[in-house]
Amino acid sequence: MDLQNQKKLIQKIGIGVGILAVLVLVYYLFFKKDTVPVVQSTANVVSGSTMVDNNQASNTLIQLTQLKQAIDGESNVLGTPAFKSLINFSVDVSPEPYGGRENPFAETPAKIKRDAEAKKATTPSYEQTAAPVLSTTPPSGAN
Repeated sequence: MDLQNQKKLIQKIGIGVGILAVLVLVYYLFFKKDTVPVVQSTANVVSGSTMVDNNQASNTLIQLTQLKQAIDGESNVLGTPAFKSLINFSVDVSPEPYGGRENPFAETPAKIKRDAEAKKATTPSYEQTAAPVLSTTPPSGAN
């Protein structure tokens, strides 16, 4: 197999892996259902009386206990000596003096001047000639 064919094969494999990765990502983002367990009711209603399923009740109690332990563990982290020994290295940044233009998108005076000069150079200048004056009075022989 020559070098040119190997490069083409590697490109095809790379493109295939890329397409596969995109398809897997699309599947996980749009089509896969969440696997979060749904808390089911622990009470079964039988002929007007409430009957508790012991297995469901014990599972719910275990989950609530685990949740409480996780919350307590999180708050315990803030009281550890390692957390308390952390040092604040933040630096106060002084405000910069205002040095910008009022409208940063407006044309600069130099550009306006340059455009005016370019326009003056490209437009022909017409000499002003006196236009004939039309009188509003009728000629003397017409009446």
